[in-house]
Amino acid sequence: MNEEPLTYRVWKTVLRGLTRTWAGGDQHERLNRIDWDVLLMFDACRRDTLQQATDWPINACTSPATTTDEWLAAAANSRILEGATVASANSIYAEHDLGLRELHRLWETEWVDRLGNVPPEPVLARIDEFVANDHTPAVGHIGPPHAPYIARVGGEWLPIFPEITEWQWDPSREEFDQLSQQAAMATGVVDLDRAVYGYQASVRSVWEVSKEYVARWARRGLTVVVTADHGETFGRMRDFWLVEHPSRCYVPPLTRVPFAVFADGERRGTAPETAEETLKSLGYTE
Repeated sequence: MNEEPLTYRVWKTVLRGLTRTWAGGDQHERLNRIDWDVLLMFDACRRDTLQQATDWPINACTSPATTTDEWLAAAANSRILEGATVASANSIYAEHDLGLRELHRLWETEWVDRLGNVPPEPVLARIDEFVANDHTPAVGHIGPPHAPYIARVGGEWLPIFPEITEWQWDPSREEFDQLSQQAAMATGVVDLDRAVYGYQASVRSVWEVSKEYVARWARRGLTVVVTADHGETFGRMRDFWLVEHPSRCYVPPLTRVPFAVFADGERRGTAPETAEETLKSLGYTE
């Protein structure tokens, strides 16, 4: 039960071969073109699901990766995080030479065992501290909506699958006792229809607790980018029959991620001084 079915493993191998030329993406290039102050990474966040969670227009970009480890390896090459102060819920940051100013290891201090995750609030609060102390550029890597899926009910974070204790990462448990998130989905231990709804609830919850911080930072005159390292899949035909986020399978559901830029235009630019300039800025005059 701890292994993925053979047919699924074969299919992943086939897809890796078919999509290897699709690797690359424009995400890091776009980040390099923006003088961003705060970068929020929603781990495993699909662009279409985030758009469903908000009326704000969410643009898309193409990630160079389908796992966090791949994404950070690409970041080590592109140096897009060089000099940044990072608060991360994901421990893989410690495994890459990113040229960071500081790395705050919130996976060590803010981990919640019953959730198998770090809720977004400690990451957002730490970024708020960085901003208050002018420690920018700042990066917050938020754990959800990465599995095991969690969502807010009222003011409380709850696990979507509390009954699957094997799905909760626990460093004290023996290796053979673990059940990988991908294996849990591929073998039917996790109901995929329920997983879709749980994932959607997680994305909505993450956005709801993040948006007030994003707005506050933008009002301070900062440029905030919300994006993701990779997407997520649920075994559907449009997901290429994949589940979770297999490495090196560069299909759109895994590489098409959000790219939303938030900034207060009045603080960043110069407001028009005359009626003529106002009309020109709106495109009504030449």
